[in-house]
Amino acid sequence: MTQVRRLWPLLTATHRYEKTLSTRNRGAGTMIDAPILAYLIETAHGRILYDVGCDYAKIADADKRARWYDPQTFAFGAPQMREDQRLPAWLERQGEPSPDNHTSELH
Repeated sequence: MTQVRRLWPLLTATHRYEKTLSTRNRGAGTMIDAPILAYLIETAHGRILYDVGCDYAKIADADKRARWYDPQTFAFGAPQMREDQRLPAWLERQGEPSPDNHTSELH
């Protein structure tokens, strides 16, 4: 029997790119706004943050953004993340003030 009490999918960003990246070359020329999700799972033994979503540091820091989303190697650029989509904001709304406060992170 499962010990899961609740599951929240958390939208941490969206990424606009050509559909072929997600559909094995189907939909050439069609741009999509793909969700980047993390999952907060409440169990009888605590909370688990699974697949922690989009890394804000790679978007916000100019050097990291250039390294990870260089238009010369990845034409579609960085994901878009609003302040309310960042993990600290999600966790605070769920009553979990910090990822380090009784939350295990997995990927």
